[in-house]
Amino acid sequence: MMAQVYLGLGSNLGDRFTLLQHACQALQNLPLNNFRTSSIYESEPYQGIDQPPYYNQVVTGETSLSPQQLLKACLKIEKQLGRTRQHHWESRLIDIDILYYDDLVLDSKELVIPHTDLANRGFFLVPLFELAPDWKDPKRQQTVDRLLQHWKIHSNEPIPTCIR
Repeated sequence: MMAQVYLGLGSNLGDRFTLLQHACQALQNLPLNNFRTSSIYESEPYQGIDQPPYYNQVVTGETSLSPQQLLKACLKIEKQLGRTRQHHWESRLIDIDILYYDDLVLDSKELVIPHTDLANRGFFLVPLFELAPDWKDPKRQQTVDRLLQHWKIHSNEPIPTCIR
């Protein structure tokens, strides 16, 4: 059985563009069938943390991997691309987050789907809107379009800038 998944990618260290490209290539090889990518956006660090700006992108595809298998695969790709985890909210070479896995709502110690704070993260919502404006968030019961409009009205963060 195939599941439609949406993954959020981010990088704020090193050659951000190349790291996103390498992550996309590795994800496509999982495989993720019908693989599509959003544009790449530059955004300020979440909640104004003192870090370099991020490049962010959302990718989508269909996979036969379970949510737990997909998480392990994403963590493996991060590690292969040089990510180390030392501190929460630290700068990173690459970050791959599972935003959605079909209409699954999951809250476990290892994995939360939909992504915990998705509705407050313009760097996910803007590229996600590009790929799937009518996708309905299974937890919030609102479309991505509606989530993005709400974020634009209520957020103090600048709208991410499309760079490519």
